[in-house]
Amino acid sequence: MPSPVYKISVLAGPHDRNDCPIRFSLPDELPEDDWELVSAEGIVRPIQELSDREFAFYETDLPAAGIRIYTLRSCNPDMESHEECKEKWQAFTQRHPEALKSRLPFVDVSRNRPSQMLLNILPEAIATRYRVLPLVYTATGILLAMADVNDKAAIAECQRVTGASICLAACVPEDLDEAIRVCYSMRKIVLTHEAGHHITIHQDKRLLTRYIYGDVPARPYFYPLLSQQQINVTRSFPMEPNVPGDTRDHPHHRSLWIAHGDVGGSDNWSEGPGHGCTTVKSVDLLESGGVFGRFKTSAVWVRSDKSEVLTEQLAVTIWATNGGVRLLDFDIRLTAEYEDVLFGDTKEGGILSARIASPIEVDHGGTIENSFGGINESETWGKSAHWCDYSGLLQKHHIGLAIMDHPDSFRYPTYWHVRNYGLMT
Repeated sequence: MPSPVYKISVLAGPHDRNDCPIRFSLPDELPEDDWELVSAEGIVRPIQELSDREFAFYETDLPAAGIRIYTLRSCNPDMESHEECKEKWQAFTQRHPEALKSRLPFVDVSRNRPSQMLLNILPEAIATRYRVLPLVYTATGILLAMADVNDKAAIAECQRVTGASICLAACVPEDLDEAIRVCYSMRKIVLTHEAGHHITIHQDKRLLTRYIYGDVPARPYFYPLLSQQQINVTRSFPMEPNVPGDTRDHPHHRSLWIAHGDVGGSDNWSEGPGHGCTTVKSVDLLESGGVFGRFKTSAVWVRSDKSEVLTEQLAVTIWATNGGVRLLDFDIRLTAEYEDVLFGDTKEGGILSARIASPIEVDHGGTIENSFGGINESETWGKSAHWCDYSGLLQKHHIGLAIMDHPDSFRYPTYWHVRNYGLMT
């Protein structure tokens, strides 16, 4: 039975659309594979699954009032339909007749593209070291193309890392190294986890940020937070205490963090005497991909006596934008599971907070602006706005950081605690 044909229409509306993430849902589950969108003009957009039957891609170069129609198609052709595949196998076995004795299936790795999910399960370092490429899940395990199908150490390591049974496929070894490089390079956002300490996020093989949650004085934070030019847009102090030009006030302002000054009477904002803490209990999801990467954690907010106040579910999605914009979505869910909790009326209201790099503070020539056109602290502090932006000249580049309140957020649009000395929350 042929698969249904799905078409996705994108309407730009009144604005140009560049690096714009788009979500869409399908009525039916897709067969396990990698899928992509292709327009009548030949524009190809990779897609990535967000949840059951919900997918995402990002649109770019679509002018205002424009429309683009995509058709959904599989990235992987039917291998049996390619005569070139059969010819390549025959040529390979003529040079290596011993390959026929193994009775393994042959896969043309120059054509067959593994799913992003499999690439997340088998790290690139393992694939490169042992010259293996995960291809597909089968009824009996993961099918791997291997340069040396008799390498027992490689098979054992792949079993250990993936936690799955391994099935083998023969391939042309000369094609495998390039296939590994190409397939893993498709993952524009790559997340790695050093258990108990931090999650590292790379975009296009360049460091974007680290979520540091282990061995912290009070609560997790993101540091550094790097622009496309590899310039840190947040203050380095106190993580790096001797960076020239850095201000040294408010040592609890750690780059980018989540906090609140009065949570059921507990101060989970400062690092002073009697402060509360946020303790990460588990990393629940770690996913790399060509459209986005994401991670999820579970944490507990506790008082100074270690009694629990509430739980935190954090989900961060990093979009694989192409231009000069770095785009991160934060979904922060706080639940009073232990007792009723009152969030006190305090200027240290959080929740997502940033301390801007010192050279672009307003006091040093930077600018604050909000969605209503308010400029600097006098027109933005304590004011409600859909978003707030802090920007300025940093290492000869005009760079900024904007925080946008989601329409579904509590009491949208929120009120802002944003100061000329570099705080934005």
